[in-house]
Amino acid sequence: MRILHITEATSAGVLTSVTALARAQSAHPDVRSVTLACVARGDSPPPAAIAEMCGHDVALRVLPCRQRRRLIDLTRLIRTEIRRDTEAVVHLHSSRAGFIGRVLTALQGTAHRVVYSPHCFSFDRADLPAAARVAFRVLERAALRAGRNLVLVSHSEAALTARVLPGAAVATVPNTVDVAACRSAATRAGKPAGPVRIIHIGRIAGQKRPEVFAAVADAVAEARPGQAEFQWIGEGERGRLSSNVSVTGWLTPSHVREHIAAADMVLFTSAGEGMPMSLLEAQACGLPVIAHDVTGVRDIVRDGETGLLANSSQDLIAAVLQLLDDPPAATELGRAAAAHIAAHHDTSRQAETSLAAYRQLLPAAVTAHHRDEEMTLS
Repeated sequence: MRILHITEATSAGVLTSVTALARAQSAHPDVRSVTLACVARGDSPPPAAIAEMCGHDVALRVLPCRQRRRLIDLTRLIRTEIRRDTEAVVHLHSSRAGFIGRVLTALQGTAHRVVYSPHCFSFDRADLPAAARVAFRVLERAALRAGRNLVLVSHSEAALTARVLPGAAVATVPNTVDVAACRSAATRAGKPAGPVRIIHIGRIAGQKRPEVFAAVADAVAEARPGQAEFQWIGEGERGRLSSNVSVTGWLTPSHVREHIAAADMVLFTSAGEGMPMSLLEAQACGLPVIAHDVTGVRDIVRDGETGLLANSSQDLIAAVLQLLDDPPAATELGRAAAAHIAAHHDTSRQAETSLAAYRQLLPAAVTAHHRDEEMTLS
């Protein structure tokens, strides 16, 4: 089987998710080749860093960032790539690539080999105005006419799809992390005496609600002076944060993991997710998580079991203070989270699960072609 991944979401969690999937697939014996074709954006890591994330067995093609022409470049990239290999399974990632790619392949008559992963539907983002969410819902429903095969990264995202996009054909391939690498990072990490380090991981952008993170940091600093320090691991719109939050800037994936492992707690304020890679890593490292109760998060943060869920800023503040006042409870939540991730979200399962999803969604003629090709070549 040959697999082509296409995305324009070339930073933060989506990039981590896509490269992890491509890397896992490239090591599977049933896969002949894996390609990632993408358009860079302003906050993308360098192509060499993306190549390192993919691994040496994944072919990588990156168009440089031209901010005002990104949609044009994305359209050109998709058209070129689907013509370059007319037999590969095409896996589109994120809403823009998903919409444009499905329309182009439908016009070309090759939609039968295409699947789409939104990695968080825009209509499910609580940070967006209601009118925008309605518009995105209309666009997603319209795009089903061009391609209805969806590969979703969490069961709550699949449940949302069943409610809002009833015509979609759905398979679920939950995001995964390298549990062994996370455990190793946690073992190496030093936990110096001092304030409890509370982190968020990801781009500093509206979807992550950095203003809420900053508001919680300010409230905790006032209620428990000197007891906690807040850090944002990532880069973006720093003006959305307060002076009570330090920012690491962009880090390589290995350095991100080291920073996560050295922290004590995660405060995750996102307005919507598919399934956040950063939380998977944090939980695999044994960190307790406090998070908004949104799609993709509630799959892995089980309230009172593997973390604490909240529905308002005041609830988040109360949860942080609760764990600051009860360190043994925080430790137990982290242990339970690590056990859950090890049992259900280790990367060793991802390749096989994804290939099963392709075979479930795509016509028998597509998978039969690949199998016949592999038998002939062997």
